[in-house]
Order: sequence, then C-alpha cells, then structure tokens
Amino acid sequence: MMTHQAYFYDDLPRDTLYDILALRNRVFAVEQQCLFLDVDGYDKKAHHFCLFDQDVLIGYVRFFAPGIKDTASYFGRVAIHPDHRGKKLGHLLVAEVLKSMESLFGKVSIKIQAQAQLENFYQTHGFKTIAEPYIFEGIPHIDMLRGV
Repeated sequence: MMTHQAYFYDDLPRDTLYDILALRNRVFAVEQQCLFLDVDGYDKKAHHFCLFDQDVLIGYVRFFAPGIKDTASYFGRVAIHPDHRGKKLGHLLVAEVLKSMESLFGKVSIKIQAQAQLENFYQTHGFKTIAEPYIFEGIPHIDMLRGV
C-alpha cells in the first residue's frame, strides 16, 4: 500500500532520515555520479516529503517555505528508487508534494532547478522555464517557476 508523509526536520524518525540519505546517495552520487555535498546544511530548514510502499521509502522530495532558499518556495532533491521507476510515481510524487506545499504555505510561487531532460515532465505540473540551461555538477539544468 502506497502512503506519503511530510516531515519537518525535527520530526523525522531517525530510520527515515537514514533511508532518505541512502536514497539520495544512491540516486545522485552513485547513479548520476554527481559528487557534491548532499548534506548541505539546508536539511535542517527543510520539509521532507516521503513516498512509502509498505513502509519502504521509494520516493523523496525536499522542500522549503518561501524565503529559505529563494524568495519563492522551493523544492529539490527529487528521487524515485530505481526499482520503482516506470510506474508514473514521479508524477504522483510531484503532485502530492505540490498539494502538501499549498497546504502548509498557501498559494505561493514555487521555484525549482530541474535537470534539463525533465523540462517537459515539470511543464505538465505547471512549471515554466525562466532561464537558459546551465551546467550544475556536470548535468544540464534549467530554472523553472510555477506561479500562483
């Protein structure tokens, strides 16, 4: 059974935090070979949105209230466990995190730094490209915004 939960850092169960860091490491460091400091100090200021399948973490997004990382609200570190891809869970994850953000922050603009290959994916969720592509950690990215 699929469930989801948003946690503020102080409320994260220790095992869930471990699973989040393991998933992010697997996806970003191992799979995508992005060598950056994942634990960047922002996790303590973030909300952590988790998608579970029978209590196993299979999807994750980190998100922020307006004013923490940008004047707009912001989300990033979007990850689906490799064993659970191809099931449209990325769309479910983004749709649910957008609902959670609206519930917590109201109707606010949301900014993301998306991998350029996912531009069409995020456009289906109402995001518009606001900058030219750039390279971040060896991967082409674009800034996108979802207005109010």
